[in-house]
Amino acid sequence: MSFLSWLERLFVPSRPSENEPEGAMEMEPQHSPFEWNQHMRIVTAIVVTFISACVMWWIVG
Repeated sequence: MSFLSWLERLFVPSRPSENEPEGAMEMEPQHSPFEWNQHMRIVTAIVVTFISACVMWWIVG
């Protein structure tokens, strides 16, 4: 799995495949906005941590 497909899975709701009947998607729980916001917070925290580490490395180095 590539990084871009991982990001797409985080932020884009899943689509039903052509093999599944239309009613099958209704049985799965829908992604709530809260879950999407939690993913955004995690990704933002990782990015901020990485940028902070780079700045500290630049200051110390």
